[in-house]
Amino acid sequence: MIYVVYFLAGLGVGVYGLEQGLLSADGMLARRWTIWLGGALAAFLLWIIPTALIVNGQVTTVPGLEIVADLGLVLYCAAACLGWLAIFLRFTATIRRRVVDSLSENAYGIYLIHYLFITWLQYILLSVALFAVAKATIVFTGTLALSWAAAIAMCRVPIGARLLGARR
Repeated sequence: MIYVVYFLAGLGVGVYGLEQGLLSADGMLARRWTIWLGGALAAFLLWIIPTALIVNGQVTTVPGLEIVADLGLVLYCAAACLGWLAIFLRFTATIRRRVVDSLSENAYGIYLIHYLFITWLQYILLSVALFAVAKATIVFTGTLALSWAAAIAMCRVPIGARLLGARR
């Protein structure tokens, strides 16, 4: 159900385009970035406190604690996403950087093909004796770099550029 809500919210935000309305650099989201961060902190507490009580075995003494924890998690995820989006809109939306522009132009291609690289990099590192954080860093960095390079290469071929909607 949450995916349907996010999908419909995305449609509503995208109706006027990304440069206008809620997602504009001077839009309501960017102007109220502190409220969104405060809401994310409040939702985090709404999630983490009941979760800590559940882990400590208090679930039987307080009815509905699991529902509160689940609701807190959903609210925290939404508020944190919107809070970070608000921060980036407020402080970096008007700054142009070549790397970020390239990432933005190739985001759809990266999204389409990243699963191939993430799956195989994880598989390759299964037998390697490293800490999980090191493996995660290698997989994330490798997946991003390989997906990005593949998306750029695909956009240089006419059919790939047409499929990915490239403006080259």
